[in-house]
Amino acid sequence: LDEYYAEDAEDITVSGDQDLTIGYEFEILNNGVVEAYNTGGGLFNVAGSLTKFDASALTGDLDVVLGSEVTAILDGTSGVPVAFEATGGSGDDTFRLAGGANAGTVVEGGAGVNTVVIFSSVTAGAFNDIQHLRVEDEGPSNGTITVDTALFPDLEDIYLRNETVIGNGPVTNFVLNNLSATVAQAITVAHSTTGDNGINDVIITANLATNTANDTVGVTIVDGVNANPRFNFQLNAAGVENVTFHDNDTESNNVQLTAVAAHTGTLIVDGGRAGDFFNLDSGFVGGGNTRGIYGLNASGAATDGDNIRDGDGDLNNVARLMFATIDASDYLGDFIARVGGGSQNIATGSGNDTIVADLLNDSRAGWTIADVWSAGTGFDTLAIDGSFAGVIKL
Repeated sequence: LDEYYAEDAEDITVSGDQDLTIGYEFEILNNGVVEAYNTGGGLFNVAGSLTKFDASALTGDLDVVLGSEVTAILDGTSGVPVAFEATGGSGDDTFRLAGGANAGTVVEGGAGVNTVVIFSSVTAGAFNDIQHLRVEDEGPSNGTITVDTALFPDLEDIYLRNETVIGNGPVTNFVLNNLSATVAQAITVAHSTTGDNGINDVIITANLATNTANDTVGVTIVDGVNANPRFNFQLNAAGVENVTFHDNDTESNNVQLTAVAAHTGTLIVDGGRAGDFFNLDSGFVGGGNTRGIYGLNASGAATDGDNIRDGDGDLNNVARLMFATIDASDYLGDFIARVGGGSQNIATGSGNDTIVADLLNDSRAGWTIADVWSAGTGFDTLAIDGSFAGVIKL
């Protein structure tokens, strides 16, 4: 059913053994190519009256779009929000919250493997027996989508994608609060739609529920259809010691870590492809959209600078990694990082890798006998940058 009209219905009950879809997804095209699907349809003429959608007796899979009825004002009241409850059955159910949620919203997934899809902030409600959360920004302008993941006690993983207006380049800041230790390591980000793949277009802010001395955030990068040759993003994981990146896409990536001072534990980067790069030296602008020592384009395009760039003693924008251990030994592409912690243990893989030593106000740019780089089989480069009033001596 694309659209189901139930004027003034208060309860809707679903049963049976077949799969059921209520609502639809429509194609978002770019020059004839489908890049994304936006959500439409669902239940109509029920906002304000409907308080319960009960599919607990359904044994097939349910896929339902829930719109303004979830956050409507209850009919016959003076501003009382609806307390809306949706219940799934024994199948693998999907609840698409096109209109968001409020404090009275309850979604019970049921016995299957269940998914909630959201398009705006969810900071209230209760979502039980939900294993997967998809956060999709359908635009059309800059925005922040904030999710209190504590509302999803059975959550296993999160999928993020910027699907805003093609070619418009809006920024999406995905703010994930109260992450459990498990879910914090199970974040997936997909390539955005065309024009939204710049390093300032996708920002992931990961806030853990409990701050320990050994926290980890893990992000997996996957493909999404677009016409941009690169995908870039920022990760803001304040207070987190360890970071893991699984590079499972088929493009090069510039990734900016915006809380480098907190990252003092272990960095792991794996995956990738020969010929692609994973650039963590992307915190300073080397001119226009280019970043890092090689002036790599971080706008989504692949037109790079043609000379070596100096960090120039920039204290505010350069991302000097402080990890005690950097393990990119299983990364297949070219790994690039700028370090400034001193006494760091680094391992890289089969690509043509570059490590930039750039501790400021140090006569050796932070690169001493206490630093260990176990390079792989590629053509690897150690670059000495730094900023010192005297002469840098190794």
